[in-house]
Amino acid sequence: FPTAEMAAAAYDAAALALKRADAVLNFPSSMDSYPVPASMSPQDIRSAAAAAAAATALQRNEEADNSLRVTERQKKYEYDMTMMSSTSLASSVGMDEEELFGMPNLLANMAEGMLLSPPRPSDYPDSSGNSDGAESRLWSY
Repeated sequence: FPTAEMAAAAYDAAALALKRADAVLNFPSSMDSYPVPASMSPQDIRSAAAAAAAATALQRNEEADNSLRVTERQKKYEYDMTMMSSTSLASSVGMDEEELFGMPNLLANMAEGMLLSPPRPSDYPDSSGNSDGAESRLWSY
């Protein structure tokens, strides 16, 4: 077999076929996933061992693919964080947000909005001169 893991899985499948519960396995947690030979003939045991080795190779490839996906995701996250950091750096040195977002007069409109009083609810009582808040529902229990 090309890898030690494949050989160990083939051994485990053959040992289970021959020794049943008395078998000492390399991967005891994988015992339920090993194929059972159709009979006790050497040919059937060999084919079950080969199938176990192939399944181990397939599982190893899937784990490598998953590891690669995690690594790619981590690199993308690091790239995104770098880009966000460089964007915030660029804005601190004078990046034009109005041009970036395609919103002319963005800063002027934001400044004007800060000068306006917030709208009052329609049922807000007009307290002309009494600022102790006694008429407000905020402090009434």
